[in-house]
Amino acid sequence: MKTSRLEAFSDGVLAIVITIMVLELKVPIGSDFETLKPLIPKFLSYILSFVYLGIYWNNHHHLFQAIEKVNGQVLWANLALLFTLSMVPFTTAWMGENNWAKNPVALYGINLLLSAIAFLVLERTAIKHEGKASKIGLAIKNHKKEILSIALYIVGVIGSIKFPILGILCYALVALIWLTPDSRVEKQLKKSIMTTKEYTNGEVTILWKPEKCIHSGICVKTLPKVYNPKEKPWVKPENASSEELINQVAKCPSGALSIKK
Repeated sequence: MKTSRLEAFSDGVLAIVITIMVLELKVPIGSDFETLKPLIPKFLSYILSFVYLGIYWNNHHHLFQAIEKVNGQVLWANLALLFTLSMVPFTTAWMGENNWAKNPVALYGINLLLSAIAFLVLERTAIKHEGKASKIGLAIKNHKKEILSIALYIVGVIGSIKFPILGILCYALVALIWLTPDSRVEKQLKKSIMTTKEYTNGEVTILWKPEKCIHSGICVKTLPKVYNPKEKPWVKPENASSEELINQVAKCPSGALSIKK
């Protein structure tokens, strides 16, 4: 299945979530600036959450530029992410309404923590579906940034029980970390466009185009002695006969593999 419907649905949900969130900012009665003071915690909470939703939308967009196909597992992982993000208006409103009291700040952090875990699950599910040698697999080889964010959320949630401002600072720090869209995906997409790699056993030369590779699992299952994403280089044609290599390349459904003539 292609990604277009998933992306369109996700964009729509995030747009609705942002709309619901801004509707929580009720217009005060009175024309003096003093009447706006009670709204300050609410407005700051709104800004933080708006930035977070923007970050998720931005990184979700980048992620699906590198994903070619989706399956049922990817769809459910994406729905889990959207569910956690749909709760942001509620936790934001509760936190702002109660002037950043400890329990609302902790619940807000739990909401962000669950969203981060859901996004990590979505990444791993997509990589599992497309293979470690796919564009998404090559772009996100490690999850250090995601794990660091989850750790900061946990610190923020625990710390907010005694010092709510500590929780807010941790959440803001994570937002700063992710403010710039994930460069790993952008670098891999640029690299994939320009790259065609060659592997030879002395008789036959295999050409591999990473940007087209979405079914590496077929190669791994058919000729595991030649294809191993855990090793570098991941293609070792010297481990098979020329006939075996030619037959395997002919079965490539995406056209990522070909024989140099």
